[in-house]
Amino acid sequence: MTTRELFNTTQQSLQSLYPENEAKTIVEWLFCDVLKLKNRIALYENFDIIIPEQTQTKIQRKLKRLQQFEPIQYVLHKAWFMNLELHVSSDVLIPRPETEELCHTLLNEVKLANANLLDLATGSGCLAIAIKKTKPNWEVTATDISPSALKLSNCNASRHKVNINFVLDDMLHSSLIHTKKQFDIIVSNPPYIPISEKKIMRPNVTNYEPSIALFVPDQDPLLFYRAIAQIAEECLHPNGYIYMEVHENYANKTKAFFESKNWNTKIYFDMNDKPRFIKAQKNG
Repeated sequence: MTTRELFNTTQQSLQSLYPENEAKTIVEWLFCDVLKLKNRIALYENFDIIIPEQTQTKIQRKLKRLQQFEPIQYVLHKAWFMNLELHVSSDVLIPRPETEELCHTLLNEVKLANANLLDLATGSGCLAIAIKKTKPNWEVTATDISPSALKLSNCNASRHKVNINFVLDDMLHSSLIHTKKQFDIIVSNPPYIPISEKKIMRPNVTNYEPSIALFVPDQDPLLFYRAIAQIAEECLHPNGYIYMEVHENYANKTKAFFESKNWNTKIYFDMNDKPRFIKAQKNG
């Protein structure tokens, strides 16, 4: 069987689960990985070669997982963030393009040559690692409640040769507020999806990505933003910044909460024109 023939049948088998373009992208990732090809161009250049039976079997095994809605990133154990390849598993969220936007905004706006940055709920370490790669003179600390997530983020940091201080910590009962450590910047993509929205979300998210990193109680959608504010009150320098990803339906409410604490705040819109990020500056 040629690459073309197997590619087409594999894509067809996923089109009942995903939109056509998404199914095609998933299969491109799968074939590039299994065939050890550098990119899509190389894939299509090899479209008429014969695929060995052993390789066909490997693709079929991974396809069975994809047909159960398992995300391609978990099947391949890799995801990309800010042009960095990261190892991922179901212990961490898959990095999203919107979070890349948050990273770009922070890096474009904060011009400090040296800074101490705190990443709360780091997960795969995507934000902390991308920031440290871009700002090697910054000191970066990253926390998470999950030991498994921290183990994985440590591996990602080692892979990209960046020195980050990873700390096991519960944002809701943070030990950081009892230390004398001070930061210039806090960045966070915390859980913010009300649990009632789970029933309308796709199974590739709800069946595989860690609920602890996604959901908050319906009655308390700002739970983690209050925790961030509490940590910042104790640990952020005067005039320091917080950059946060937020739920589009609660951006204004989150902004109002920080303004009630006398923080200067600004909402940013994402690529889909949804209110997705907030910057809050601590008054000195």
